This record gives sequence, C-alpha cells and structure tokens, in this order.
Amino acid sequence: MARRRFVAGAECPYCHQLDRLIIEFDEEHRITTRQCLACGRADELADELKETQSPADKPSVDADVLPIRFDG
Repeated sequence: MARRRFVAGAECPYCHQLDRLIIEFDEEHRITTRQCLACGRADELADELKETQSPADKPSVDADVLPIRFDG
C-alpha cells in the first residue's frame, strides 16, 4: 500500500509552484515518487536520496584542524 505525504515549503522543479509537491512511498514495490499537484509531473526518486547517512559513514574530525578563536 502506498503512503502519500505533502512536502511543505517545497518548489516544483518543473513549474516552480510552491507547496504543491507530494511524495508517495510504495512499500510493496519499494518505490518513492515525487509528484506536483499543479502541473502533474512526476518522477521516481533515486535510492541514494532515500537512504540516510549513518554515523559510521560521516567523515571524521581532523585532529590537526582547530577552530579560529578571536580574543578581543
């Protein structure tokens, strides 16, 4: 079964209408689709956009880099 979610504050990349996009998640087929309610255009979102970055994948902090401090 597919779930639809409204995306507040999003702009359609085709017609540039604001607040007219919905995202549909089809859990059975594992497909995520973006659709504009104003112009009707729809496209499937890539898998890399759906996955979140895990903490293990985040770049590590370089120990040699220190923040700049301004003493005034």
